[in-house]
Amino acid sequence: MSMIWHNGRFTQDAPVFLPNDRVRIGDGVFDTMLAADGELIHANEHYKRLLSHADALKIKTDWSVSDLKAAADGLLEQNKRRAGKSAVNTVITRGPGERGLKLPENSSVQVVMSLSPVGEFPPVHAIIASVRRNEGSPLSRIKSCNYGDNILAFAEARDKSANEAIMLNNHGNVACASASNIFIVRDGRLLTPPLEDGAVDGITRRNLIKKHGAKEQSLMAGDLAAHEGIYLTSSIRGVVAVETLDGKKLPRPSLEIDKEFHLI
Repeated sequence: MSMIWHNGRFTQDAPVFLPNDRVRIGDGVFDTMLAADGELIHANEHYKRLLSHADALKIKTDWSVSDLKAAADGLLEQNKRRAGKSAVNTVITRGPGERGLKLPENSSVQVVMSLSPVGEFPPVHAIIASVRRNEGSPLSRIKSCNYGDNILAFAEARDKSANEAIMLNNHGNVACASASNIFIVRDGRLLTPPLEDGAVDGITRRNLIKKHGAKEQSLMAGDLAAHEGIYLTSSIRGVVAVETLDGKKLPRPSLEIDKEFHLI
């Protein structure tokens, strides 16, 4: 049985959230980080973002970036995962609370970290989902435990024999994919939606902008057809080209990017 890290101690993987934990109403945040051959990839960025997202929900925790890094490193050791790739998932919730939305007087914040192996990913076949992303919501800017819209978009993709969904915002601008950021290639240059359009502040997105000079620009659904290829990015998959969109084959991106550039 695998080990998890829960509020400062390593324990056997088992249910840790009580039935009245406020994660049941989405009152928490999460992060998914890659570990490759025992090395935590961009751990400082991941945990700084996670703690800032917890702060955005006014969830206060005493754990620091260095504490969380040490926990993740220890978790790799406990599970003997020094070889290969693993996804390190960290969840912070406000903890147990009464029924309803009222914030508990004395929160018992829960921090849980777990590992899962990372295998090979299938080619990406995407749709443009009918489910819209609410760019006006503060939750569109953080990785909260309320991922209902993304789940519905992904379910729509599955029902249409696809495995990813590109989401538009309420104004019809491209925001992101259900579990990734999106970049298009135009005139040999990378373009990606700005955070204000509902894009997730992805760590791999940040690094692709920094290392490849990608430009933030609002994109309409029509821009997804007039392009020189589409990439999706995430911390676990890296950079992957979209093979088909709404059943139509897409061109190979004219700008070639190493799918594992994010490991550097």
